[in-house]
Amino acid sequence: MAKQFNVGIIGAGWMGHVHARAYSRLTRHYPALGVEPKVVAVADSVRNGATLYEELRPDALLVDQNLPDGVGMDLIRKIRKEDRATKLVMITAHAKIEMAVEAMK
Repeated sequence: MAKQFNVGIIGAGWMGHVHARAYSRLTRHYPALGVEPKVVAVADSVRNGATLYEELRPDALLVDQNLPDGVGMDLIRKIRKEDRATKLVMITAHAKIEMAVEAMK
């Protein structure tokens, strides 16, 4: 039996659809790894994303960079300071090399 793998999605507006497609691509390999991914919550802002993380502690978060109340990178930095285990995936439609490098760190 596969272990449940909880995923939170943080994105605003039409980016929710982009995240859903990315999530679909990410999860197609999970059955071979013995895990069953499940979206446990969706948030539409940095503030709501922080609340989602604190309350649910998902195994992974898909985070959009541009959110109505800030940038996803700030949320990723905050989470990473206290939690090295949660998988964090930055998704954005904005192509800047500097941001990609920062997200990889």
